[in-house]
Amino acid sequence: VAKPSSVDPHADRDAIPALWDVFTLVVPVVSSTFASFSSMFKGMEAHSLGWLFIDEAGQAVPQAAIGAMWRAQKTVVVGDPLQIEPVVTLPKVVLQDIARYYDVSDRFISMGSSVQTVADLANRNGTSIQGKWIGSPLWVHRRCISPMFDICNEIAYEGRMVLDTSEPNNQTLAQMERLGPNAWIQVEGESTVKQFVPEQAKVVLRLIWKAFEPHRLGLRGQLPSVYVISPFAAVKQQLKEMLRGAHRQIAASLPKKEFNKWINQSIGTVHTFQGKQADAVIFCLGVDLEKSGAADWATSSVNLINVAVSRAKYRFIVVGDKRIWAPKEFMSTVHRHLE
Repeated sequence: VAKPSSVDPHADRDAIPALWDVFTLVVPVVSSTFASFSSMFKGMEAHSLGWLFIDEAGQAVPQAAIGAMWRAQKTVVVGDPLQIEPVVTLPKVVLQDIARYYDVSDRFISMGSSVQTVADLANRNGTSIQGKWIGSPLWVHRRCISPMFDICNEIAYEGRMVLDTSEPNNQTLAQMERLGPNAWIQVEGESTVKQFVPEQAKVVLRLIWKAFEPHRLGLRGQLPSVYVISPFAAVKQQLKEMLRGAHRQIAASLPKKEFNKWINQSIGTVHTFQGKQADAVIFCLGVDLEKSGAADWATSSVNLINVAVSRAKYRFIVVGDKRIWAPKEFMSTVHRHLE
């Protein structure tokens, strides 16, 4: 075995691209995250990759994509700047100072800048929506039926989208009928843990109980395609704990391990479900009159509400206090369509 000092330092540089060439003959598409890209493709130089496809680009900060794009010959960026924005850990004032010091436009460095918004600026073909330039917009919508489609089209896309979503089949329709119609269920109450309102959680549990009816009857099959979404992490956590404790009442014939797995995959904050979809969504709002300021945060932009509504393919049920939420921007449109 050769000593490290005697190994040609250029050997790995030549071998790694060759190994990737062989690997991609068998596996032509490789998936990665920006966080692991530099280690996964270590040794790959500029333009060493053919195509780079960036999905959910509206969630990624621009600088995260530089290494991947540097290695690619061509890049396709796909995303929606009107859905969840990037999570930026730096304070806003720091970003403003950096932009000012280097004389960079806030279009490239700001709290709302993403790989998608920067890529859109380089696209000559597009249009302006909500004051944002959208490159090559995809107008045909194939996920939600009305009223979810109508709500999103009105609050986010200025009525420009075209509906092309198939109606649910009979089996899915039966599942939706167990939950009831699209609705805003008025539930008042006082929050206990931050924004969590126990009275709203009880309504959510009753809806989940209905969705699991076949499993209580001993009929095995697919688990309900239902998401329970909230704007707040405290509501998510408390809902999970309550559901775990109600396993026997909700789905006695289902093994607890399997039921807990469904809970972990189906209950979360809006950010958790970006890019995902379910036949039905229960949107548990939380917040009481004493802590209504949290509702102002959740409705400060269209993004969060747009994502929550558009996760639902066939049924959307809101559980919350209309007195707090219905007057808020964007939620007033949700209320009008569900009424």
